Amino acid sequence: MGFVFPDFRNASLAFRKDRDDLVRHIRTLGAVALLLLLLSLSDAWIHVRALEARVEKTQAILTDLASQILRPSPVVEPLSQLTTRKNELAKQEEILSRGTDIIAILKDIAGGPDPGIPFSMVSLSIGKKSLTLSGKTASFQDVEKIRTALLKTPHIRSLVVQSARLDIDRKTVAFRLGGIHD
Repeated sequence: MGFVFPDFRNASLAFRKDRDDLVRHIRTLGAVALLLLLLSLSDAWIHVRALEARVEKTQAILTDLASQILRPSPVVEPLSQLTTRKNELAKQEEILSRGTDIIAILKDIAGGPDPGIPFSMVSLSIGKKSLTLSGKTASFQDVEKIRTALLKTPHIRSLVVQSARLDIDRKTVAFRLGGIHD
């Protein structure tokens, strides 16, 4: 006789017991797996709730700080408003940091030429990197002396005579110097 696969008609009682044990163990394993799945889902839900609570606290703190920083204006979108305010302050800082450069350039111009050279400044224009100086002096040689004296200062990089001519009174020389500062 050959091997016969057991089924419900010709299976032994031991096989039925093994099958019943197997079904019971599978059910137990399924219940444990379902319990572990529920535990992991509840743990994930608890973590999500905790993260949402942290986000809400952070948003409240951010809104509070934004209302303190942006005191006169209402706070609608705190992060974008604070970013805009930061950019505005950065621009102001750049402008204010240039103030010391401008003061140093003014000191250079005031102390640059020799006090023996008669010199009066008519206009001064200081750009981001450019410098234009107009004035009056006694002679054309004095214009060159003023230019070389200003070039010796630490903040003026280059300076050229853009124009030099006799003034209306025919006694003084009107000049304009243009150049680059650091």
